[in-house]
Amino acid sequence: MDAATWLKQVGDQSGQADKRARLAELIAYIGSVTTLDDLLFEASDRVSAFLSADRTTLFMSDAQGQLRAVAWVEDSVRELRLPRDASNVIGFAYAAKAPLASRT
Repeated sequence: MDAATWLKQVGDQSGQADKRARLAELIAYIGSVTTLDDLLFEASDRVSAFLSADRTTLFMSDAQGQLRAVAWVEDSVRELRLPRDASNVIGFAYAAKAPLASRT
């Protein structure tokens, strides 16, 4: 399923015009980000707020063939790298080219 189909389904399921407007605003913001740091930190915070999540991790594909995430942990920035294959849940979602939601 591509992103446009998924977004349409999310909108159809919720039936809330406000949620669709907030989602459109979030997508426009992410599309306007000009620095990697803004994308990794500010966009991640906005996604968390949109999803009412206490945390969000944004993984990006890099030139070394890995998925990379960066997060603040206490007073420093930590980096996490995972393979871009189905050997882990993040790599599985990347390889499937589909959104994957995890709830605990």
